[in-house]
Amino acid sequence: MENELVVAGSAPPPMTVEEMKQQVNLIQHVMKEVMKDKEHYGTIPGCGDKKSLFKSGAEKLILTFRLVPEIDVEVVELPNSHREYRTKVTIFSSNGQRMGMGVGSCSTMEGKYRYRTGEKTVTDVPVPKEYWSLRKKDAPKAQALIGEGNSTKKVGNDWFVTSGGGDKVEHDNPADYYNTCLKMSKKRGVVDAVLTVTAASDIFTQDIEDMPEVIPGAAKAAEAKPNLEESVQEKEMDGVFDKGAPVPSETTTTEPFDDQDKIDPPTEKGDISDPQRKKIYAMFMNEGVKGADNDETGFLQRSAVSEMLGFSKEVSSMNNLSKAHAKMVIDILEARK
Repeated sequence: MENELVVAGSAPPPMTVEEMKQQVNLIQHVMKEVMKDKEHYGTIPGCGDKKSLFKSGAEKLILTFRLVPEIDVEVVELPNSHREYRTKVTIFSSNGQRMGMGVGSCSTMEGKYRYRTGEKTVTDVPVPKEYWSLRKKDAPKAQALIGEGNSTKKVGNDWFVTSGGGDKVEHDNPADYYNTCLKMSKKRGVVDAVLTVTAASDIFTQDIEDMPEVIPGAAKAAEAKPNLEESVQEKEMDGVFDKGAPVPSETTTTEPFDDQDKIDPPTEKGDISDPQRKKIYAMFMNEGVKGADNDETGFLQRSAVSEMLGFSKEVSSMNNLSKAHAKMVIDILEARK
């Protein structure tokens, strides 16, 4: 059987059991020989053992079966300048036979696009020195030193206790996320269509890597994220950053790269500095994205960095980045605060 879904004339006959087996075997063979775990598919924490198909994996199946996707996007204007993008993806075979369709949507009303953390009030109470050592050894006791619900902030070269805030407040410009939501809607629609047309839902589930709000315990984990500025302070104490180095500040949001603009990632060691690499790691940890570059869990951070920098695939190591790459990543992470 050729690498093409079975179609014939205007009324294709039912697939035989043998043809169905061949199609399933082909998908499994591509999964084993061509696709890579954590790059084209992967297991999402909290969502069971079933593999989730990523956009890059869906594209491999499109190539394998010589499918032709046709994408139709509907823009729905919502109150207060919010938007919802509804994508319908129709799949055709290489000879023009309509095979099926999938749908996807994304809205600036989704929590991760709609809200940001509100500002806290900086008090005149300095952070006790004991706080920094206790944070690692006894977090509840450290929190008690500065007061329940309070946090810390660096002003100049000194650290002060902050109070209030911390609640979610709406972004004042939803347009910042129009392009991101459009691309996310397209991505969800393509994956849904490919799973439907190739009947691969028994092998993969819908890609939910971009929807942590549906993962059990994700909200609770987000609430427990460490304060980024405090992480920087701890690194200063450990000698990772220069004393008094600036902590992340708000900057301009960088738009995601379009698919046609993507480039191959660097394959050789770059000139990224050790402080830059560790700062990126600390910032990701603050967002709840765990993983060390030298183990398998690091793919979460490497995948995110590759998307930010417009790479066509995941960079194999953070050490391959240049100083310019690292600065761009840090700027983007700071803008997302």
